[in-house]
Amino acid sequence: MIVKRIAFSLLAIVVGVLGIGVLIGVGEGTGSGVAAYAADAVLFGVTAYTLARVDPAGGVLYAVLPCAPVLVISLMGPDSGGAGLALLMTAVTVLSAILTRATARPKR
Repeated sequence: MIVKRIAFSLLAIVVGVLGIGVLIGVGEGTGSGVAAYAADAVLFGVTAYTLARVDPAGGVLYAVLPCAPVLVISLMGPDSGGAGLALLMTAVTVLSAILTRATARPKR
């Protein structure tokens, strides 16, 4: 159980690091920060949903870990707009994990 949670946590962090590339690529490609953070929110939401379906007890952990690298970079940035969008992205991802846990079927 703990080995699976550690492996899933490392996978979530790797997805978070890839999310930095998505953020930069989409942001530069579209010229829109909102689109960049929305793309990351979808990526992180799907990651959190998938991992939480396999291990429902770690749902919120799997939502926070991929958001962490992007959130840290956005909070360290020069403008507050990116920080606000990053906080919103994290809130949406955590909410998706909470809803996944609430709708998970109990094991028989």
